[in-house]
Amino acid sequence: MKTAPYFILSSLLILSLAGCKNKPAQEAQETETQNKTFAVIESPYGMVEGKDVILYTLMAPNGFTVSITNYGGTVVSILAPDKSGDLGNVALGFDNLEGYLQPKNPYFGCTVGRYANRIANAQFQLGGKTYTLSPNDNGNMLHGGKKGLTKSFGGEITGKATPRPT
Repeated sequence: MKTAPYFILSSLLILSLAGCKNKPAQEAQETETQNKTFAVIESPYGMVEGKDVILYTLMAPNGFTVSITNYGGTVVSILAPDKSGDLGNVALGFDNLEGYLQPKNPYFGCTVGRYANRIANAQFQLGGKTYTLSPNDNGNMLHGGKKGLTKSFGGEITGKATPRPT
């Protein structure tokens, strides 16, 4: 089973989290560590190009929760406690998959891969050879082009969460 780099990053994120108070209604993989439960919840989120989009929700014992799709490694939500302990979503994004599929989506929640920002005139030189890329931003190439990592399918988040060593 392949695991895309952005899902490895996501898995590392859960290792640094500190736990969840409520048990999820959906099936979850949980790890009991020092009386704290970490969970990874997998739920359907829609379809793109005939493939299932899965929403992975990573939960920590203190309620900190991150939801990420297998489509582009898109971060859909980050629930973090404020100074009073109340959880709030601190991620910019949309309420559903369709919002992320809009042609003019401003890359909310995207995991930018290969490079971020623009490659001027959608071309570059390497070793004396000019490479031409697919422009997608006024003649430039932005965040991987027309079919960058933000519009591709990655692997799955699997296995059990383990707290980082203290």
